Amino acid sequence: MNYLTYFTRGYTVLVVLFLVSAAAYGTAVSHLPILQQTITGKVVGATDSLPLTGVTVAVKATSRGTTTDDNGNFSIEASKGETIIFTYLGYQDQEIEVGDEQVLSIALQPDDAQALEEVVVVGYGTLRRKEVTSAVATVRAEDFNAGGARSPMDLIQGKVAGLNITRTQGNNPNSSAAIQLRGVTSLTGSRTPLIVIDGIPGGSLDLLQQDDIESFDVLKDGSAAAIYGTRGNAGVILITTKKGREGEARFDYSTYVQREVVDRKPDFLKASDFRELISQGLISADQDFGASTDLYEELVNRQNVSQYHNFAASGGSANTNYRASVFFNDANGIAKQSAREQWGGRININQRGLQDRLSMQVNLAANFTKSNLLGGGFNNSDDPNARVNSTGSDFEQAVQRNPTAPIYNEDGSFLETQAYNNYNPISRLANRIAERNQQVFSGDAKLTLDIIEGLSASVFGSYVRTNLNDRFYRSTNDWEQREGTDWQGMAYAAKWNDLSWTQTLESTVDYHTTFNEDHSLTALLGYSYQYGSVERFNVN
Repeated sequence: MNYLTYFTRGYTVLVVLFLVSAAAYGTAVSHLPILQQTITGKVVGATDSLPLTGVTVAVKATSRGTTTDDNGNFSIEASKGETIIFTYLGYQDQEIEVGDEQVLSIALQPDDAQALEEVVVVGYGTLRRKEVTSAVATVRAEDFNAGGARSPMDLIQGKVAGLNITRTQGNNPNSSAAIQLRGVTSLTGSRTPLIVIDGIPGGSLDLLQQDDIESFDVLKDGSAAAIYGTRGNAGVILITTKKGREGEARFDYSTYVQREVVDRKPDFLKASDFRELISQGLISADQDFGASTDLYEELVNRQNVSQYHNFAASGGSANTNYRASVFFNDANGIAKQSAREQWGGRININQRGLQDRLSMQVNLAANFTKSNLLGGGFNNSDDPNARVNSTGSDFEQAVQRNPTAPIYNEDGSFLETQAYNNYNPISRLANRIAERNQQVFSGDAKLTLDIIEGLSASVFGSYVRTNLNDRFYRSTNDWEQREGTDWQGMAYAAKWNDLSWTQTLESTVDYHTTFNEDHSLTALLGYSYQYGSVERFNVN
């Protein structure tokens, strides 16, 4: 069977973590005060009493410092009479002189002036926080969840009220996060917020790495639909990547090594439990096949190790600056033969001229991926988004298969039990192949001209292209292909090719003026065009 479908559309729309990092600290030659003691405590926000993570806690005029953990707790060495400084972005600094008390409770006050002047991305422009009248939440890089992230959305999980990010596939490295904002907003349309990356509606999350993201801005109310139409009915998430800045050449390297373990197994019969039921006469004695098999354990990759590396270079002058990064990400899941290897890069170039009246910004990004989709149970579907999600059927066998049945026969072949909905998942892992090769490319450019004071015009264009090649194979040794079935001992193969691309063109004219110092007027006139195409081919 083979078919070719072509259509076009407009407006396409418990982890054990080892962090590897390097840090350098200056060392001052001085005599430390005597009677140094351990000061512990907790830092919370004064308005909501919630713990603050990553607050800088330092002893004034020394090199001693630390940060608060996920619960806002800290511990630092200090002497009586010394001063401890607490600093956190968006909050006022607080100084405490060390006395006899060794346990401190710190409540930081929000820095309202700083928060109100903060620039927020809203659709086609930016506003100061005090000018925003709609529901907008901003999460910046310093506030991201620490540690390794399977998806960019994992960085803001739990950071925005009303934004639910769940991983229904657990630690499957090939699955994506399920995103829901403001609950279920449509019975027939999309319930997933529109993702806009550097101005590209529907941008690919595969092109984002955690160290290349500057901020997330979440538009939660009706203003999202006012700007993006029906595509924004479920909300909009604006993602801004890091850009080049004026200054000396700078190099940044980030890495982590991560290993994941099973925190808790489901309850199922062990071989000893099964034999106890036989002795009670509840199961026939001929169902004891003589082995003691923990099939769940056989399906778990206890040696899984994931690693991530990102190297970035940035710098330039006031008129021309850049940022370029390359990355490698090798993610391995808990299930055997569940893996995703990615590599690629991103480059940003900014140019100003005509006496700073004309600016140009260019972004290019590429991602190359090789995935093993077999682990846990391959979803043999014509939907490319469904194929990356494991069916979980292999682990289902670990619960329902006879635990006294061995995995192998005496001759080394795989033993297959004949009970209802039974199969040997280890045999499938040995005799099947399910792989994906994917390439994603994105390019965009923006020109902005300041016509007169307060009046500017801009044009933005982008092109995003995704190509994936999936293949699935069952050998003649696979139990499903055996003699006496419809396959008559022959092998089976299937192949899918998917090509999709979108192009976007947007132009805007923006006017902003301030009068009487306290009043401002902003007007925006814009045009947006987006066109997309999908081609799919399947043969088996």
